[in-house]
Amino acid sequence: MRGKILFISSVTLLFLTTIPHPAYADASAQLKEAGMLVKNRQYEQAEAIYQQIVTAFPDTNEALEAQKQLTCVYIATDRQQEADAAFEKLITGFSKNKNISEAVWLIAKRYNTSKKYEKAIEINQYNVEHFPKDIHAMWSQMNIIRYYISNGNEPAADAAFNKLITIFSQQPTLPEEVWRLAKMYSGLKRDDKAFEFYQYNVEHFPKDIHAMWSQMDIIRAHISNGNEPAADAAFNKLLTVFSQQPTLPEEVWRLAKMYSGLKRDDKSFELHQYNTEHFSKDIHAMWSQMDIIRAYISDGNEPAADAAFNKLLTVFSQQPTLPEEVWRIAKMYSGLKRDDRAFELYQYNVGHSPKDIHAMWSQMNIIRAYITDGNEPAADAAFDKLLAVFSDQPTLPNEVYRIADLYGQTGRYNKANGLYKKALQLYQYVIDK
Repeated sequence: MRGKILFISSVTLLFLTTIPHPAYADASAQLKEAGMLVKNRQYEQAEAIYQQIVTAFPDTNEALEAQKQLTCVYIATDRQQEADAAFEKLITGFSKNKNISEAVWLIAKRYNTSKKYEKAIEINQYNVEHFPKDIHAMWSQMNIIRYYISNGNEPAADAAFNKLITIFSQQPTLPEEVWRLAKMYSGLKRDDKAFEFYQYNVEHFPKDIHAMWSQMDIIRAHISNGNEPAADAAFNKLLTVFSQQPTLPEEVWRLAKMYSGLKRDDKSFELHQYNTEHFSKDIHAMWSQMDIIRAYISDGNEPAADAAFNKLLTVFSQQPTLPEEVWRIAKMYSGLKRDDRAFELYQYNVGHSPKDIHAMWSQMNIIRAYITDGNEPAADAAFDKLLAVFSDQPTLPNEVYRIADLYGQTGRYNKANGLYKKALQLYQYVIDK
């Protein structure tokens, strides 16, 4: 009997110990409540809740969060002694917690927000020294460097940068941090220092996109300074070092646009042509070809524009947005009063891309032109083609409604009323479908 009682007691004890403690489920709710109190500057009540969580749930992530927030409350209320004691308790009690470095980094950020910069540096340095393998420690080192740069302390910034690239050399996002520091120097008009960082990135991380962006910034600076030989050399390095970067065609296109903005159309052409010849499967190469066509059209060089347009259709036939580009070129011809050429391109779009909305818009432009010219038979035939070819386009009722409006504006009210009725039928068809 006694053995039976002992067995039952053991089972009962096991059952009780495996039931989740309801208070654990409440810890996150308590943290949320305390957070709202802090937001409303009810620091005393928030402090009591954080202390309760730390006591009730030792060695948990919730306790770490509470201890961190408790430290931040003391910082916000300018109670330095309590803040120091709370921070000491944090790093002593939670040194093995995987989130400790992040907590330390956030406390340093809070000091920085409170304009207690020396204290922020102290906390960030602690992070770097004690958790060098954690990304938040690298961010702490970044904040140290930014502080020195902002205060014009170049020797300290250099020393901190050397520490960054030494201690955190294995961090996968280091190239991004170097690039950001270079951008910061550039924003402070310290182009010499920015160049130094950009070049470091290119030399040490040739497979990283931020190194490619660093090379791009070097090229932009040379272009802006009118140093064409240096820009050319830097561009050739871009093509050589970053040939495997998937976004290289976009960068080439951007540089071509930059040259165009500086009225260096010859250089812009050169880069656009390089893009189309080397990256024919990329959308930015297609955009380069579009810019070439636009330039020829603007210059009135129709044979060259025609040849470039034919190349667009041939080389980029598989690009899904090609119908939109054709439509845009047709609109450009139309704006230049070259309606014959615009018609030709609209008709090409309709014939080759009947499932694309830009082909439907091309057909719409054809109809509008006929209505404006008073060519009603041609407009009717084009309208019938619109209904037949684009019957599955969901926005077809809207287009019919717009054509009705256009007839109304030209005084053809009988025609307009008929088309309004047709639009209503199509709207109902879409609803029923």
